[in-house]
Amino acid sequence: MHAGLGGPAHRYDAVFDFAIIHHIPNWTDALAEIARVLTPGGRLYFDEVTALALATPTYRLLFDHPAQNRFTAEEFLAELARHNLAVDQQYLTRRQGRYVLGVATYRP
Repeated sequence: MHAGLGGPAHRYDAVFDFAIIHHIPNWTDALAEIARVLTPGGRLYFDEVTALALATPTYRLLFDHPAQNRFTAEEFLAELARHNLAVDQQYLTRRQGRYVLGVATYRP
């Protein structure tokens, strides 16, 4: 049995990420776990902060984030695709590279 969220019978129609994944040191594992627990056709709603925003003086001064293995918007989107999470371009926003918001559908 997998040690992640619930057992194999626990699947979800939606997962919501409100700027959490960039806090996880191994964020690629988090995306793999999200894909694992989504039902086919399930959606990931995401709002993430990228390495570009995290490198600004304001973020570095005010917030504590992992410094290693941070992602760009492009790297985040590529990792979603690697886990069969297809991003609907209609619902994608890349706020000048500092943030990436959108909806991805799990298509195994």
